[in-house]
Amino acid sequence: MMNEEDDNIYNLLTEYRERLKDNFLSIYLWNVDFILMNEVSIPCRLLITQKECGFLSGELYSQGVNEVNSGEILSLPLWLAKDLYSRGFIDINYPDFLSPKMMNALKTDPCSIDLAQISPYFFEVGIELSKIFKDEVFLKALFEAFKTRLEQLYLFTQCSNHCSINQVTLFRGNTDYMGIFLNTLTSCEKGILEECSFYQEDMDCRFYCVRKAM
Repeated sequence: MMNEEDDNIYNLLTEYRERLKDNFLSIYLWNVDFILMNEVSIPCRLLITQKECGFLSGELYSQGVNEVNSGEILSLPLWLAKDLYSRGFIDINYPDFLSPKMMNALKTDPCSIDLAQISPYFFEVGIELSKIFKDEVFLKALFEAFKTRLEQLYLFTQCSNHCSINQVTLFRGNTDYMGIFLNTLTSCEKGILEECSFYQEDMDCRFYCVRKAM
């Protein structure tokens, strides 16, 4: 059973503030993608009535209400939702962009979905939540979708440098498909593409220098 101090989210957030002061040089605090991923909103249900926490609900706060009742639905950033869930303050639900409908779409054709529009941190947030819920089926669906999309990225990096226009039509027979697909990439996928492109350019440069030296 929690004592009065332990079951107060306001005290917990004060503790966070002091902890941030002590760890302000942490590498994670200066990683923009890490920060933005942890700021993704997650739907949660409060399990314990909280005083001085009206700011957790924009609607209640705008009405001047400073107490949040048990059962209230809140939209909390991932970093806070994970910690409050582990302490028994809240229940967590999958956000809409990770709904069963979305999972079915991923299983059908993951490359046709505009994940950049849905959430730039689609896979990262999905993996974090699947670990919380120990949802093996959900996690497997994410990995399979990620693998399929990486295969398309690999084909693009190979064909963009070494294939003719006719060969590029292996992308589902549509030369426009590459451009459309690249616009759907998540932040992680864009990072992988940039790394691959840099590596490919480096290799091309090395081969060119070798040829010139021969």
